[in-house]
This record gives sequence, structure tokens and C-alpha cells, in this order.
Amino acid sequence: MRRKTETDPLIQRLRQLAQASPELAAKTHSYEKTLTLLRDADLQAALVPLTSLQIEEKLRHGVPLLANMELDIDVAAARELMIKLADAEAGTIKKGLSLHIQWKKSKPDDHAALRIKTALNDNSLNVGQLLSHVAAGEHGAVSAEAEKQGLDPALLLTMAEN
Repeated sequence: MRRKTETDPLIQRLRQLAQASPELAAKTHSYEKTLTLLRDADLQAALVPLTSLQIEEKLRHGVPLLANMELDIDVAAARELMIKLADAEAGTIKKGLSLHIQWKKSKPDDHAALRIKTALNDNSLNVGQLLSHVAAGEHGAVSAEAEKQGLDPALLLTMAEN
């Protein structure tokens, strides 16, 4: 069930932060927009069949929890969510409020998210493969694909992880 924005405690807290600290208002608005997209996404997520012992073992060995798992992912829904995230990110970058973690010293340009959106729209990005790499913790493979297509690797990874 989707929560209404007005009654969502997380959204309410973000709005309180914005009122208490006006210098954070633009950033909290950006988080609100992104969190709403993520919360409203209908990805038909299935339960992952891991026991607590399997989880402990993977964590103890530093293995990503979803590595070597057969995941039933609604790739079309994930692709649509990534397109919406790209739209939201394009708006925040233009305002200097990018939510993505900058791994490099360079600031993302305002077209970085739009280039990712274009790659998603024209299917030059294989979302299923991208998500498999993310689930396996293979960030290098995501970065390599991004660089091959002239996309911002950190931004693409952040969007795929969400």
C-alpha cells in the first residue's frame, strides 16, 4: 500500500528539517521527490530465500547478499523506475542539488542523467544485466559499461542500486 505524502512520517520529517533549517530546503525537497518515486515503485519484488545462517555466512565473508542468487526481477518496471529517477536527477543537477554520490572530484553536468535516460529509452543499456552486476557487487562491470557508453559511472551505479 502506498503512503500518502502528507501522512508519511519520513516526508513529514524532511519537511520539518526544511522549516527548521531553510538552507536545507532544496536538498530535502530533492530527497522527498526521490523517496516518493522509490516508495511508489511497483517492482513486484519477491522474497529472497536466504536463511539467517546463510546471511551471516555471506556477511562474514564480505559477499554481497544477492550474489549468486537467481533473482526474479521485473526488468521493465525497474527500467521505468530508472527513467523516472533520471528525470528527477536531471532536475536536481540543474539546481545544483544532485543526490548522487560523487566518486570523482568532478561535478556531474546537467546532461548526465538525461544521457542515462536516453540510453534506457533506446535500450542500449541492458537493465537486467546491469541489475545482476549490482546485485553481485560487481561495480566495476557497471562502471565499465557506463564508460563504454559515455555515461556517468557513479550516477548510473547509484540509480541502479536504488
